[in-house]
Amino acid sequence: MNVKGRNFGLDLARAVAILAVALIHASAFFLTSYGRETVEFSVGNLFDSAARIGVPLFLMISGALMLDETRPITVKKILGKYVKNILLLLYFWSLLYAVVTQILLPIYTDTPVSIRGFLAALLYGHYHMWYLFMVVGLYLVTPFLRAFVKRENRQLVQLFLVLAVLMQFVPTVCTALSKCSNLWASIDVLPYFTRWLSQFKLSFFSQYTAYYVLGWYITHMGVSTPWKRYVWYGASAVSLLATIWFVQMSGDYANGYSELNLLILVYSSGVFLLLNQIGQPLGKATRIGVLALSKSSFGIYIIHPIVLELLRMAVPYHRIPALYIVVSYVVVLAISWVVTVLISKLPVLKHTVRM
Repeated sequence: MNVKGRNFGLDLARAVAILAVALIHASAFFLTSYGRETVEFSVGNLFDSAARIGVPLFLMISGALMLDETRPITVKKILGKYVKNILLLLYFWSLLYAVVTQILLPIYTDTPVSIRGFLAALLYGHYHMWYLFMVVGLYLVTPFLRAFVKRENRQLVQLFLVLAVLMQFVPTVCTALSKCSNLWASIDVLPYFTRWLSQFKLSFFSQYTAYYVLGWYITHMGVSTPWKRYVWYGASAVSLLATIWFVQMSGDYANGYSELNLLILVYSSGVFLLLNQIGQPLGKATRIGVLALSKSSFGIYIIHPIVLELLRMAVPYHRIPALYIVVSYVVVLAISWVVTVLISKLPVLKHTVRM
C-alpha cells in the first residue's frame, strides 16, 4: 500500500487496462476485415494480442477490491449501490449509443432506420458493453465468494483457482487446438479430453470468477519469492508469444483472444503481478498521471468506441496499417479522455463517467 492506504499498483493496472482496451478496438478491424496472409492481419494481430490484458486486468482489479475482507461490503450495499449504479450507467449509455448508431448515423448516411435495431441496441447495449453485464453478474456472486475468499483459507482459494483453470481455461485451449488440423493434425485426443472434463459438471468454476479471485490472491496474498515471480513473468511472456503465433498460423482470433483461454489468463495475470510490484514505488509525478488516467478509465471505456467509429468514417484506412492503428489509437484516446474530463466537471452528468 501507499499514501493513506491507496494501492497504486491497482491504479497503474487500471490505467494500463484502459489503454489496452482502447488498443483492442483500434486494431480489431484489421483482423476481422483481412485474411491472415495479409500484412494488415499480421500487424493487427501484434497489437491486438499485446492488448488482450485489458479486460482481465479490470476483472482482477475488481476482485482485489470487492473481495477484500477488510472492506465492509454487505449484500445490501452490493445490490443497492454497485449493481444499481452499473445498471443505471449501462442503460443511460445504451440509450445514447442506440440513438447515435441506430438513428443519427443511418440518417446521416441515408440508410433506413430500423426500430428493431434500435430496441436491440437499447436492450443489449453497444458491443463493448457486454463487460458491464458481466460485472453485474460477478457482483451478484460476490457475497458467496467473500464467504471463503479469506487469508486463512489460502489453500481453499488455491483449490478454487486450480479447478477453475482445469474446468474453464484448459478446455478452451483444447477446443482451439482441435479446430486447427493444419497445425496439429495428430492431436485427435483433445475433443475427448474436453468432453471427459465436462462430465463432472463443475460449472461453479466456469467463466470469469477465476480472474476475480486471482486478482484478490495476487494483491492480498502475493508471491513473496522472487524466483516464483520471475517464472510467472517468463510464462506470461511465452503466453503472449504463443498467442501471437497461434492466431497468425490459424486465423482463429475468436479462440486465440478469448479471456477464457489459458494463454490469456497466464499472460494477463503475469502483467497484473508485475504492475502490482512496480506500482508501489512510483514517483510523485508518475502517480499524478497514473491517477488521472485511472480515474478517467470508465469514461474513456464507455466513450471511445463511438469516437473511433466516427474517426474511421472521416478518415478511412488506406495503407500502412501500423501507422493507421497508432495514429487513430492516440487520437481516439486523447479525444475520449478530454471528453471524459469535460463531462466530469458538469454537475449531474459527471456521474455518467464514473463507475
